[in-house]
Amino acid sequence: TESRDGAQLARILFRYLQPAFGPDSPVPSTIRSPEQACALSGSTDAEQLAAAAALAAQVNANVVVYGTIQTQASGTQFDPRFYVRYEGFEEAPELTGPQRLGAPIYVSLPITPEDYQGVADHQLGIRMKVLSSVILGLASYAQNNYAQAIGYFDAAEKTPGWLNGTGKEVIYVLLGNAYSRRASQELAAAYLKPALANYDKALALAPESARATLGKASVLYQLALGDLKSLAIDQISSDQLDESERLY
Repeated sequence: TESRDGAQLARILFRYLQPAFGPDSPVPSTIRSPEQACALSGSTDAEQLAAAAALAAQVNANVVVYGTIQTQASGTQFDPRFYVRYEGFEEAPELTGPQRLGAPIYVSLPITPEDYQGVADHQLGIRMKVLSSVILGLASYAQNNYAQAIGYFDAAEKTPGWLNGTGKEVIYVLLGNAYSRRASQELAAAYLKPALANYDKALALAPESARATLGKASVLYQLALGDLKSLAIDQISSDQLDESERLY
């Protein structure tokens, strides 16, 4: 049944994620097994997201990894989804909104652990490596450790085999946000150039991305101010202010 396949796939995903959250991880964290959670109800995206939010509140989790298995004419797909519960954490929509991290993955039914050994687990393995780095980066970001967050997001972006067109614009937005926040935190304009470059990469992949556009507008505003350590009216760039306003 689908529920049996879902439980089996959940155990396989847990096996992939578990090594990244061990005692040697620089970000204190605990990962719960599928047996410590439950199957989520709901027939729509909104209902499933609400069920994930309720589970997060029940078990005091910051991130819930879930998904759906759907059989279509083209084959059976697993659609990985995420719920992020950080109070005041505006980056959560990067994983939970319509720009969810990555496209669905084709799977074979019935699902058995043997199917995901070696070459056969390529797509799933790539996605889980990306997800591990992203979750650790989000945790670092929430702790205002932007340097560490950049390291994790950068590791996710460089995951071998992760192709453009499978949600990669999300990681560029996260990198842009982290660089922008680090510039504000350290009053160091040097971090604004990589922030801008990452937003441009996101927009190259997803030109209609509102969050990438807003991020770029924010960085242009920061750049317009000039030296962040010695703000002065005579160093403000009106051209960059105009461009920032246009994007907003």
